[in-house]
Amino acid sequence: MFGRHRKARVLFALSDVLLAALAFEAAYQTRVLLHLERAFYLTVERKAMVLAFALAAWVAIGLWLEVYEKLDIGIRG
Repeated sequence: MFGRHRKARVLFALSDVLLAALAFEAAYQTRVLLHLERAFYLTVERKAMVLAFALAAWVAIGLWLEVYEKLDIGIRG
């Protein structure tokens, strides 16, 4: 019983990571394609560090606020 719920929480966290990474990349590409007057770019290393920190923080906040447990309750009925 608890194994299934833990698996659901992990899947929710992974889906959050995937969606946040896609949103980060979409926002970055939008900013690059706008050709605004000031140049904006991130090196690959910085981009990886910012993305890793943002994803870890996002999941940590979700765990702290028990968001994944509340989503799991919705699945159980």
